Amino acid sequence: MRAKGLRSEGEVTRLLKARVFPAWKDRPFLSIRHSDVAALLDRVEDEHGAKQADYVLSAVRGIMNWYATRHDDYMPPLVRGMRRTDPKARQRARILDDDELRSVWAAAEGSGTFGAMVRIALLTAQRREKVAMMRWADISSDGEWTIPVEAQEKGNAGTLRLPETALAIIRAVPRLGDNPFVFAGRGKGSFSNFSKGKAALDSRIKKAREEAMLPPIPQ
Repeated sequence: MRAKGLRSEGEVTRLLKARVFPAWKDRPFLSIRHSDVAALLDRVEDEHGAKQADYVLSAVRGIMNWYATRHDDYMPPLVRGMRRTDPKARQRARILDDDELRSVWAAAEGSGTFGAMVRIALLTAQRREKVAMMRWADISSDGEWTIPVEAQEKGNAGTLRLPETALAIIRAVPRLGDNPFVFAGRGKGSFSNFSKGKAALDSRIKKAREEAMLPPIPQ
């Protein structure tokens, strides 16, 4: 995966460890059938949503297709129709309006590390993975963020001059030992508990908008 320049390697690893390995850790790889894949996706969809199930399917497909290119007799147990969402329907057809952005920002201010990441993402317009992988060493003394460029990656800003608001958020994040990441996770890794963080943030946004008698933000 690294050799092919997979830009979300960390996220794929997290998905495999959290969703796939617990279900298949005792199963020989060649024993996995269509029904096993379907059952896994059903469980992920029920517990974490259809998008998460599709992310798992993509990770599993990548591994199975890689194995198939190296073994003549292997046929990946995947068929059409396993996706749980319509890719066209998932395309972002709208952006948050100013009122919705204010709700997200206010809720994020009280949502710990994940909330800080959300605010940095709003201020910089960078992808979640780029924000999560921000390292202390990537930020210069004059506030310039150097964003690592992965192989075959397109649309990378390269360097960004961070606004003072963003720098204030970053300065407020505590450094955890020798962890190199601004938004640290366990050990020396970066933050990865996105599902839990988003669920908590969504709950705060929903409660605040209900109290203000505002309509919910469409998901």
